[in-house]
Amino acid sequence: MGEKMKKIISILLILLCSGSFLFSQSVKSKSGELLLNRLKDGNIEVETPFIKAVFSPRDGGKIISLINKKNLEEIVYYNTNLLESSGLCGDNFDILWPGDETKPYSIRATALTKDESGVLLEFTGSVKDFISSKDIALRKRYTLFKNYPLISIEVELVNNSSKDVSLIYGMKNFFQTESNSYSRSVLTSIDNEIEEIPFFPLSGEHGDTITPDADFIVLKSKETTKSLALILFDRENIFFADSCHNLDNLSIELYFKQMILSPKKPRLIKFDLLLLDEIQSITAANFNNNILADIRSEIKTGRLFVNSKFFKYGEEINNLNVKVLLLDENEKPIATLKEEKIDKLSFSTPFELNTSMEISRIKNPFVKLFVQITDSSENTVFSSMQKIKISGEPSPLSTKNKLTLDIVWHFNQPYFEDMKVNSDNLQKYLKSYSNVISFIEKKPKIKSDMVISGMLLYNLVQNQPEFIEKVKDLINKKQLNLLATGFSYSPFNIISPRDIEIQIQMDRELKFSLFGIKPEGIYFPDLAFNNTTLEPVVKNQITVCYFSDSSIFSGYKDFPGMNYHVPSRVISKGLGLNALIVDTKARQIIKRKSERAINDFINYLTGLQNENKEGKYHIVLVIDAEDWSDITFLEQLFSRLESLAWVSFSSSDEIFKAIIPTQTILGEKISGSIYRDVITKESTFKPWYEPEDKKSSVISQFLDTSDILSRNIQKMELAKTTYPERDFSYPYNLYEKAIRDFTLAIQGELIKNNNSKNLKLVNNLVERARKTVAGIYDLLIDIIKNKKIKIPGWKDNSTILPEEEKILAFNKLKTKLIFLPEKRVVPEKVTSFSIIKIEFRLPERQKDIDYNNVSVIFNINDGEEYYQTKSVLGFDGKMSASLGSAKTGDELKCYVYFKDKKGNSFISEPFSVSVE
Repeated sequence: MGEKMKKIISILLILLCSGSFLFSQSVKSKSGELLLNRLKDGNIEVETPFIKAVFSPRDGGKIISLINKKNLEEIVYYNTNLLESSGLCGDNFDILWPGDETKPYSIRATALTKDESGVLLEFTGSVKDFISSKDIALRKRYTLFKNYPLISIEVELVNNSSKDVSLIYGMKNFFQTESNSYSRSVLTSIDNEIEEIPFFPLSGEHGDTITPDADFIVLKSKETTKSLALILFDRENIFFADSCHNLDNLSIELYFKQMILSPKKPRLIKFDLLLLDEIQSITAANFNNNILADIRSEIKTGRLFVNSKFFKYGEEINNLNVKVLLLDENEKPIATLKEEKIDKLSFSTPFELNTSMEISRIKNPFVKLFVQITDSSENTVFSSMQKIKISGEPSPLSTKNKLTLDIVWHFNQPYFEDMKVNSDNLQKYLKSYSNVISFIEKKPKIKSDMVISGMLLYNLVQNQPEFIEKVKDLINKKQLNLLATGFSYSPFNIISPRDIEIQIQMDRELKFSLFGIKPEGIYFPDLAFNNTTLEPVVKNQITVCYFSDSSIFSGYKDFPGMNYHVPSRVISKGLGLNALIVDTKARQIIKRKSERAINDFINYLTGLQNENKEGKYHIVLVIDAEDWSDITFLEQLFSRLESLAWVSFSSSDEIFKAIIPTQTILGEKISGSIYRDVITKESTFKPWYEPEDKKSSVISQFLDTSDILSRNIQKMELAKTTYPERDFSYPYNLYEKAIRDFTLAIQGELIKNNNSKNLKLVNNLVERARKTVAGIYDLLIDIIKNKKIKIPGWKDNSTILPEEEKILAFNKLKTKLIFLPEKRVVPEKVTSFSIIKIEFRLPERQKDIDYNNVSVIFNINDGEEYYQTKSVLGFDGKMSASLGSAKTGDELKCYVYFKDKKGNSFISEPFSVSVE
């Protein structure tokens, strides 16, 4: 080829790869097996003999469709209304959920490879679009191949700033599954054992955080005809993986270890995605050498049988040697099962190896199966380690003393202003909640603790009152010990001590209203404590608290004597609480919900029991109630636990009746522990719900607003005390509205993960609270000076009762009237300066109340026209209706009128309000 022609070809190739030459409609390879097509909506479609995929530049260069051409199955979950939770290969930075802030990427290159063996796509974006303080350029390259169903992904990150920048890169994948189907599962290797984590689509979007010790995670399909998606990576670079279960999708998220990016020096992250149909299972992989294996072991008739199959994608490899060894628990050789040569290994030419050995002489309860492949130079190109159980589970060394297990059932969900949203949101979790309650009912001999946020109770009262009744019954039967928490379940280290006190007070009051008890124990949201927390907690008559072990570890990692499994006493500034420490490892084991997880948990308990010399050991197992659309695992777990004579069950109130804690924890040493690095095992004050550059924005906003509200109530209380003859009900009414908005704003579930939709709600609620109280000081001055003030009148707050409703309501007067067990007019002395508020409780016997259809109806001075004002359920469990103001001398004749969810109407006995 002449030099001139070479230069022309080189220029064409540069143009092609730089993205300057973008195909107008479509490009096809000479063989016709590869197709590159630009769609009308701007997306890019790629087709190979195995795969048909669609890539979306406007959705961050994600894969929004991926079809296995062998069975025509779509595996990608893509929802245009949930772009942040859709598609494959979505970028994530610093473990933040960017909400709906999916950013468009630019197309840098779209081309066939030079030898037409594959297709290349390249997109560019910027981390700065998500985290403004991090000027990092991103390039994402996909390569799809003609000869195997592989998508190779490379992400290049370049720091454009002049200083080093830290970053954790994550890759999010959302896979489609059949609605309400349990056909999917996630499979990987954890602690040298293959574990299959089942898919539970109605488990409230919760799943499992795992740390694989192999180079793969499989999305497995239980039907053999369905495709198998395989994510491959170098495990040495993985921080952790996360698998979440939603109603119609299953996500697998990978987070790579934190990188320090030096200025202008590129950092490359690689991983692969395979769609496999013929291979039914993968149990081992080597990402760097593109080798996959299915290694199966089975013990029967005193022999260990090993069946293996090896695959190689990419270029074939020749002249290999494979060795199969049996090792003891210390990885010392016990026996060599097989050594064999592999002439050639490729995707189309897999290698099978089957062997067995007699194991009756092996005394070890566990052994390790080690498989190694070396090349002709004896370099290891593949290795796999799998743990094999030879005999039964180990028993504790002593069963004289019992190990106490404290089960804490954890319920928490956010509350929104839209009743339909609340009802729909609750439906996602209702099956799991109902399963948990039914399970507890079946275990009358096991007393456990229950933490349920006030906000969730508030939602349940309105939408699932029968659930409240079931919980109440379990509390009355002493099967559940109810714990307090903050009403909004807000992390206590981001709100003021005064707000902590109010939050606990509100939570306890609602629980007293519903269940007749005020909890004396409190559950702190994970990693949510600082040195100002204890005083407002103690002021609420709380005597027992729960801490996360990660919180304790942050301050006591250098104290080898700290015992995380004995009852303790936390002290700070002369105050103290009895304390139990939540076992995070136990919680994570249970989340896996697999058969192996039960064995791992029993083994974990056995290890603790071996240390339980004095019988003081307690393990706190928190079980998230949202996770249990299928209760089978819990039934199997508790069946095993109840069979262990050395395990007893107890709740926190009983534990501290039996034991006086001798271990002391200083509150100051565990303050500010929000973020824990699972690799370095260090905790730092890094809010996980905010980007780094906005680290204190939400906290500052809450603290500033809290201060504003606090100063306003102080002014009102001073005015009320100084001028008792004046009517300050209107300023108090405004303050109560502001407090309600602020309580909604500081919900922990709304502020975490940097979800932009939720943060917008938070900002709106905080702003509304501030505006509501902005004029209170001027109002107080005007009322003190007896000036005329503009107060919303009853006509502003009410509507005319329709004639048909009037007939329906007052026909009830001919039947039995409803007696209200509690009713109060606020203020006691109503004047023309008053906002008339009616507070009341509906009878407990009234079931299934439609809280959207409760109102106070009234007439003025015996007029024929009736008006109605909508009532709202307060956070304290009481109903209230703000009627507005009336003129001096007016007489209001009032009734409470409400309906149940079947449409039946009820009306209370009448009562009067006189305006002085």
